[in-house]
Formats: sequence, structure tokens, C-alpha cells
Amino acid sequence: EILARIIREGDPQPPIHYWLLWGWARLTGDAEFAMRAWSALLSLALVPLMYQVGRKLWREEVGLLAAGLTAIHPQQIWLAQDVRNMYQLALTALLIATLILPKLIQRKDAKAQRNAKKVFYWLGYVACGAFAMYSHYYALFPLIAHGAYVFSPSPDGAREARQGTRQRLGGGAKPLPLI
Repeated sequence: EILARIIREGDPQPPIHYWLLWGWARLTGDAEFAMRAWSALLSLALVPLMYQVGRKLWREEVGLLAAGLTAIHPQQIWLAQDVRNMYQLALTALLIATLILPKLIQRKDAKAQRNAKKVFYWLGYVACGAFAMYSHYYALFPLIAHGAYVFSPSPDGAREARQGTRQRLGGGAKPLPLI
């Protein structure tokens, strides 16, 4: 029903936001407050995700600053009140994928543990990337940035880990439908 309407009316956005919003409306009702609550909850989830990305990729002060700016940014507050808002959904998935990416290229665990964890991390990363792409087409650009990070020359000892990731990425990316 939703997909047919998107095709018929020519809505340029991918369908996953509408499918989730349809499920949310079945769960909570279609009152204005209930429909806007979906975007508000996603917007609230962005604040701790921004903190985690800032803390894990840089340091705690950066995480606090990023979370604080996200919480008070006028555009973020406006988007948190919009019913037809797929940006929070795509950004949530991209931030989770960004948190997973460093785990894909690290080499600290024993080989058996690392392989089991890597499969879990790969599945999570691919799921988040696909989810983001099915939320908003522009999610492709941060995923390209992730690829540039993986394929960039590394001055430290992570070159071997990145090489293994490159090989897996090259073989595993072929069946992905949108990339």
C-alpha cells in the first residue's frame, strides 16, 4: 500500500521511513502527538549517539560538545517535531555505523574471537548502512567517507588490518542492491 502510493505519486524518498511510521501509527494511534513522537524519539537518540561518536573517535570533551550542540541546534529541534522526517532515521543509522567501523579494522583480539566478533560487526555495519540508504539517498555520502577512511593510506600499524578489511569489503560489496 505505502510502496504503491510512493510509486504512484512519485515521492522521491526511500520507503523505510514510511513503513516504520505506518507501524508506529498502528502501535500508538494516528493522533498528532503520537505521530510526532516518532521523530522526537529518534531526535533524542541522536544526542547520546553524537556523544559516543565524539568520545570514541576523539575524546570525551568533543563528545560532550557534539551532544550539547545537537541538543540545542534549532534545525534539530525543528526536525524533531516533523512527522515526515527521514533525516533522523538515516542519521541514527549512520552514527551507529560510524561507531562500528573502527571495530572492523582493529586487530587486538585472539583470532577465533576476532573472527566471531567481526562477523557480528560486519552484519551490524551492513545493516546500518542499508537501513540508512533506505531511509535517505544522501546517506550514501557518509558511507563513501567510511570507504575513503578504510582505503586511505595509514601511517601507523593499522595498514594490515585495513588491507584485510579492503579485501572483505571488495568481495562483500558486490551483492548490495543500492551501492
